[in-house]
Amino acid sequence: MSDDKIPDIKAFLQAVDLAYQESDQDREMVERALDLTSKELLQRNQNQQHLLNAIPDLCLRLNSNGKILDWNGQTGAQFFWQKLVLNDSFVSGLAFQEQSELQQHLADFLIAQEPLIRTLKLETEHGLELYELRFSPLTKAQLLLMVRNQTDDYLRQQEREQQNRKLLSFYLMAEVMMTSASLKESYTRILDELLPLSQFDTLQIAHYDSDQDSLSIQVSNPVQTVGSTISVRNSPAEKSIRLGQTCMYSIDNFQEPLHQDHRDAGYLSFVCIPLKQADQVIGVLNLLSRKRRSLSADFVPWMNSLAHYLGLLIERKQVELDLVYSKQQAEVANQVKSQFLATMSHELRTPLNSILGFAMVLSRDAAIANTNSKVYLERIHSNGQHLLSLINDILNVTSLDSDQSPDMTNVNVQDLLRQIVKEYRPLMQSKHLDFNLDFSDQPVVLTTDQEKLEQIVRNLLSNAVKFTPDSGTIWLRLIVSAGQSAWIEVEDTGIGISPANQTQVFESFYQVESTYARRFGGTGLGLTLCAELCATLGFQIKLESKSEQGTCVRIFFSE
Repeated sequence: MSDDKIPDIKAFLQAVDLAYQESDQDREMVERALDLTSKELLQRNQNQQHLLNAIPDLCLRLNSNGKILDWNGQTGAQFFWQKLVLNDSFVSGLAFQEQSELQQHLADFLIAQEPLIRTLKLETEHGLELYELRFSPLTKAQLLLMVRNQTDDYLRQQEREQQNRKLLSFYLMAEVMMTSASLKESYTRILDELLPLSQFDTLQIAHYDSDQDSLSIQVSNPVQTVGSTISVRNSPAEKSIRLGQTCMYSIDNFQEPLHQDHRDAGYLSFVCIPLKQADQVIGVLNLLSRKRRSLSADFVPWMNSLAHYLGLLIERKQVELDLVYSKQQAEVANQVKSQFLATMSHELRTPLNSILGFAMVLSRDAAIANTNSKVYLERIHSNGQHLLSLINDILNVTSLDSDQSPDMTNVNVQDLLRQIVKEYRPLMQSKHLDFNLDFSDQPVVLTTDQEKLEQIVRNLLSNAVKFTPDSGTIWLRLIVSAGQSAWIEVEDTGIGISPANQTQVFESFYQVESTYARRFGGTGLGLTLCAELCATLGFQIKLESKSEQGTCVRIFFSE
């Protein structure tokens, strides 16, 4: 392409870009104009509605005694006038209570001599009607009463509130199910919410037993016979259960004698709505009325949706209750297990201590000092001590399940560690272990359970001695950082733990490999007990280890 054509292309692109910009500006102007027009039309409609609402249906000129001097109304006001039964006096022909209410409004106005707005409810042959009364002064002896019929507005408001309550009923059912301790409590609270919304006289929830083909009433509101069982066959609920759809009956369809109680209670209409789980009917929601009822177009879809949602909630609640029951059973079983282990461990430890005592006494007898019997007695004592250690571990585990609160006292950690080390030195010397004790010069005093802290340190030292080969090294450190945080370290040059197994070593009865279990013995509860006791005391336990190189366990007292 030659250079002399390039400016033409640039000019063309600039022109196109300018056209797009102008088009965007035009579009934005049109959108703004439409938006302003829409807002203006909306405002005009609102203003017109306010004007229409302000126009009274009837104007009355009254004297101070309430006598009608003149009146004027809109088209149809004569009918409206007759409906109010207002003649010579604006209260004539009304019921006594309504007359008293109107006269009181007039008295209030005459005292205040200022514009007054009141609301009047009238019971007519068409039902409840609502009127707005506006009193305005004309002269000292005359006033203007403007009357506007607000019944339609009132009914529309009631309908909107009813719709809102219907929508809210779904949320309320879910909330009830989540906060109730049982299905019966859930049913009772749900019927309390639905009864005023349904506008029926009685609501019932019944469970369906497909094996017996029967219904059992679980809850009724108002409370009636609960727990009764009826056969589905030839009952009003049969069609609803068989077809899985909402059905309505009148008293003429009720079968005898199963539903004589319905007749006796004066029920004329009966609606049965199936409750389902995975397309299987599990129960019904019964609605009973003492009036002959017809179902509105929006009532059946609402109740069907409600029943479907209720079926799902019942299923979830049953699963929740089953889980709670299973948990309770597991807790009971765990308590029984712990009690059994504690009892058996005590029963085993009592004779075992006697065996150990007699073995020690006999081994000191000079008569058998240089015989094989002494070797056998020492072996009895050694194996007995090992068995006693296993029993003690089991007892310690069962004590953790008892939820005993810690016995908090002030503990000097240095003194406690020195006392424990004295007990383990002979065992370390027998394996020719190099033991290093490293304490901070700064005293560390904790408010904690001394017995549980001792148990943690003993378990860590026992593991270090057990899993460190002869001539290995063990360190016990008490460290205080510059930030005053303190912790204990037990480090060894033992067999170590591979990274893959480090997350499991705190599980009960776990040892890294079965070969270790046979070689070193033990229950595999040492680190489990340490972790549980640390959690009880508010400590943190951390483990670092490398296979065949050693392990370091830290117990942090505070952050």
